[in-house]
Amino acid sequence: MMEAQACVEMFEALKRILGQRGLGWLVDAVEREAQEGVIEEATKEDMASEVLLSESLRLEPEFRRSIKRADFLVRREITPEDRLLLLVNAIDEVVAQANDIESGMMQFFRESGGPSEFQFIGAESVHVPMGTSLDLIGQRSAAVRVLHILLRELRQEISQ
Repeated sequence: MMEAQACVEMFEALKRILGQRGLGWLVDAVEREAQEGVIEEATKEDMASEVLLSESLRLEPEFRRSIKRADFLVRREITPEDRLLLLVNAIDEVVAQANDIESGMMQFFRESGGPSEFQFIGAESVHVPMGTSLDLIGQRSAAVRVLHILLRELRQEISQ
């Protein structure tokens, strides 16, 4: 299991990488989710806890009824390990979605016979040989599969 400090350092390293690649919005979303904490069913110990009477907890409703109205829920602060897991899961999801979009678009272009030339604003026209592009997509898909494996291993290391 990764220690809390190692999780914080890993989170910050991933945050820098994502920020440099224009994915700061992903880190912001994870940070917002982490600030909300983890909401789970309250235990008998939670309900009997004197901590509930503290001034800081009176400012926000820590306990509330669940949708079923049978159980009480409590908000718990998120651990550095959970925060890192949130980011790793978010990265994995974004990579998977981007790969699916890319593969779907290339399949569409291949089946429709084009386009094979793109004009970007303020740039020269770019010719994209379809066979080469599909080969690159295959290479990227293989890289994405490897990344999924590495992220799964990181999750296991965090959780052990």
